[in-house]
Amino acid sequence: MRRLGPALRRDPALASFLVFALSITAFDVFALASAAFDWVMPRYLQEVVVPYTGWVPSMCYAFSLYFASSALLTGNTRARSAVLIFPVMQVAFGIVSWIGQGGARASDNPYLRISEWRPLWTIGVPLVWLVLLATVRPQSAEAATLTTTHTNG
Repeated sequence: MRRLGPALRRDPALASFLVFALSITAFDVFALASAAFDWVMPRYLQEVVVPYTGWVPSMCYAFSLYFASSALLTGNTRARSAVLIFPVMQVAFGIVSWIGQGGARASDNPYLRISEWRPLWTIGVPLVWLVLLATVRPQSAEAATLTTTHTNG
């Protein structure tokens, strides 16, 4: 845990991405696990979200958790570069899915509805993360340590 503070200061963009990916994945896992108990609220929430996100909102984010946490804790640039693969895959999937399914579509079944806002989640959000992660470079370990020493007095 001692390495976590300097790691967060060294790469705040990756740390933000990791928190975002963990949150989305936790929501997805909770919705899936709660289906076994037939709880009304998670099912309703999932039915509301699916037209905007697709069936698996955490698709590219869940798979990037390992690489993001590894890169954050170790400072490994190869693992950090691997994180970029997942938003790229999500954007490609979002484009192919939107074109292949013919754009927005109405249906009585909430799991078959496609909102005209879906590209915002499947293309826009991953593009924002991709640009952020590609342009905001992490500090060196020495600079992060100096920042910690300077702020702690």
